[in-house]
Parts: sequence; C-alpha cells; structure tokens
Amino acid sequence: MNFLKQVRKYTTIKQPPYKILFFGSDLFSLVTLKKLHNAYINGSLITKLEVMCLPHSKIRKSVVHEFATNHQIPIHYWGNSEFGREFDLGVIVSFGKMMPQRIINSFSLGMLNVHGSLLPRLRGSSPVSRAIQGGITSTGVSIFQIKAGGFDHGNILSYSSPVVIDDHVNSDELTQKLAYIGADLCLEVLWNFPERVANAKEQDGKLISYAPKINLQETFINWESMTPETILRNFRAFGYQKDHFLRCEYNGQAIKFLQLSPCTVEQMACVSGDSPPGMVSYHKPSKTLLVKCCSGHVACTKLLYGKILSSADFYNGFWQKVKKHGKNLQFLSNKF
Repeated sequence: MNFLKQVRKYTTIKQPPYKILFFGSDLFSLVTLKKLHNAYINGSLITKLEVMCLPHSKIRKSVVHEFATNHQIPIHYWGNSEFGREFDLGVIVSFGKMMPQRIINSFSLGMLNVHGSLLPRLRGSSPVSRAIQGGITSTGVSIFQIKAGGFDHGNILSYSSPVVIDDHVNSDELTQKLAYIGADLCLEVLWNFPERVANAKEQDGKLISYAPKINLQETFINWESMTPETILRNFRAFGYQKDHFLRCEYNGQAIKFLQLSPCTVEQMACVSGDSPPGMVSYHKPSKTLLVKCCSGHVACTKLLYGKILSSADFYNGFWQKVKKHGKNLQFLSNKF
C-alpha cells in the first residue's frame, strides 16, 4: 500500500478526541476507568465520559460505581438505560455481559474490550486464574473490537508484551499488574485508534483456549490424585480467596486452607515417605502442618475449621485429642 492510500485508510475513521461510555465492574476495570478519567480532565483525548454499571444490591456497590459517584461521572445501569448515538466508543473492561448488535451499533465507532490474556488464548471470565492454574509461564493483555454473538472473539487492535508469571504470584497480584498494563495499552489504542482499526487482525482459531468461571467443585482437594504442584497452583489461582478456599474433610466437617506453601527441606525431613494420602504430620520448629499428597506434601500454617486457626492452634486443640487415643490424623478427600 502506497503512502497516500495508507493516509486515506486511517483518515476515514474519526480521529480523537472521543466521547466514551465505559463498561466495568471490578478492580481490574477500575484502573482503566481512572486512566480514562484523567484523560477526560485533560480533554485532548476524551471530551465526554460516562459509566455503565451492573445493577447493585443495597448492601454492596461496585468499585467502579463508587469511583464514578465520587468523581461526578454520570452513571447508567445495565438493563435499565437507553442511550442514543451520543457516544463515539464503548470501552468494556471486565463487565461480564454479552453485547447485542443493537448496543454495538449505537456507537459510531463500535466498542472495544480490554482482556487479561493474549487472545485467542484463555477466552472467558477467568483468564488470570486459569493461566496460573494451568502452569502457563506468561500471559498479557489484548484489546479487541467487540463482535456480537460471543465473548472475546473480535479482531485484535493491540497486544501487550508478554508478562512472565512468577512461580509465587497469586491471581490478585497478577491481575493488578495486568490492569495497569491494560489501562496504558487502552489509552495508546485510543490515541492511535484509526490506525489500530485499519490494521486490526483476526484471532488465530488454532490457538483458542478457554478460561471459564471457577466452580465450587474445583475447590475440593483430592489427596489421592493431586500433586503438591497442582494443589499449590490451584491455591495461587483461586484457593486463597474467601469464596474459593481449598478444602477437604476432617472429622465429618469441612476444613479450609487459608495459607498453603511448598514444604522446605527441613520440614520434609520429619515426614514418612510411605504414609497414605491425606496423612498429616506436624513440624514443631516452624509450627506447620504437612499434608501428604499423591506424591510429596504441602505445608499449611493457617486454616478454617469452625473458626480461623493457626496450625499450632489446630495441633494443640484438636490433634492432641486424637493422639491420646493412639491414632494418626488424616484429612479426607470427601466432597461436600
């Protein structure tokens, strides 16, 4: 393509500044909203900014709603709001609703989405958790054009550089890192929107993978089949979060793990290699419970068993009763 054709290709699309309606719900989306709000105050990139929120309960409002309220940003509510073509662009970040064609068409320049993976890998609502759970070594952020009829399948406007997933990072920490990368990338795309749209690329269908929402069944630990690596990846991916604590059964009740880590060499020196899965040992110097998996052990220093307990409290309060009867302590894989 020669230079004149290239210029015409870009100039057929409206240049900045833009009127934007932002769709968001959580901390990942809040970072982008803050960046957009700063650009709106400056006025050179954004001349109008309003927010679309999901309906909230009387008890809990989203962080996006709170920020919009505190900064006098006009708020719309999903399913209870009509707007005409007064916006150039819709910007979606972690909103969780499929956009019908009529809403996409209401924006003269369409809609774009900031997604926490390098699409088409990890399409879906939980790309960060699934990346950690799957042992993936790097991820990133994609910005793509919204298409009706499915999630995360529009043409790519921009990718971030790959982001290394550290062996110790959890999903909240990685999400925060990706949120700032995504927010900066979103502004870069807006500043160069005509060029980005003109050079948008289709996603490679051969690379598609999915990142569905975490379900309760995934929080159950099966000591007979799971390795320490699998359990610890699940813990970093979602198992440390209140709604998804990793759990098993002890004495007919659910026991949930609030802190899990790999065993140290010193801790491993006190366990028996031929103990059955679920068998628990106690390392007194570090006040740590060591639980046998299908191969190896995981270390626990805090758990929830009726109430929050340190491993030392659990050892002193419950294990001693078992030891008085000459029995070993074993966690079971039964699912509640």
